[in-house]
Amino acid sequence: MRLIAIVTVVGILAFALPCWAGGGKGYVSDFDAASDNSHVKFALHFAAHGTAGCGGKATPLPVFATRENLVRQWNTLGDVDVFFVVFAYDSILNFEYGLTWPAEWGSTSTTVCAGDLVIGDILQRGSGLASGFNNCQVSVNSGGTQPNIWPTVFHWFTVSSAGEIQIIKNPAPDDYGVVACTPPASPTHSTPESLFFGGVQMDPWEGPAPNALQPTTWGAVKALFK
Repeated sequence: MRLIAIVTVVGILAFALPCWAGGGKGYVSDFDAASDNSHVKFALHFAAHGTAGCGGKATPLPVFATRENLVRQWNTLGDVDVFFVVFAYDSILNFEYGLTWPAEWGSTSTTVCAGDLVIGDILQRGSGLASGFNNCQVSVNSGGTQPNIWPTVFHWFTVSSAGEIQIIKNPAPDDYGVVACTPPASPTHSTPESLFFGGVQMDPWEGPAPNALQPTTWGAVKALFK
C-alpha cells in the first residue's frame, strides 16, 4: 500500500510540474491550441518603437508561430511598443481588457489594429477598452483566417524605470475576456484562462487569471455595444 501511495504521488507531480514549473509561473497548457475559447489567453509583446504597426509593408504586424516568439521582457529604457495579444481562441465577436503600469511612466497612446467599433481608450494606467467586429473573427486552427496568436492592439510607452505592465479588467464593465460568435442569439463571454504580463528590466509574471474558466452570458459587455 505504501508503494502504491508513493507511485501515485510521483505520478501526480509528474503531471502537474510541466504546467507549474518555476514556482507557480509558466502556466502554458493549451498555449498554442485554439478550442472553444475556454483556453483563451491574453499576453503582452514588446517591440522596438516604430518597427511595427497595424500592418502594411512599412510597419508589418509581428508574426508569432509559437509562444516562444513573444518578447515579454524588455531591457532598454525609453520608447517601446507593447502589443496586446490574444491566443488559444476559436472565434471572437469582441474582446476587452485594461492595463496598468508604474505611475512614473506617465500616459500611453493606443492604436487598435483589430475592430470595427472601439469603446474606451487606454491612455492612463488603469483604463480599458472594448473592440467589436461586424463579422466573426475565426482563428486558423478553427478554419478561419485570423492568426492563432493575434496581436490586436499596440501601445506606445516611454518607460523611465524598471517595472511591469499588467493586464487587468476593463473598468467600465469590470471584466475582461472575449465574446464568441456562436450561438448568434446568445453569444458566450469567456474570461482569459491565463495572463502573461510584460516586464521592463524584470522577469514578468504569468499565471492563471482571476475568475478564469468561468464563461458567462454577454451581460454588461453586450450593453456597451447597444
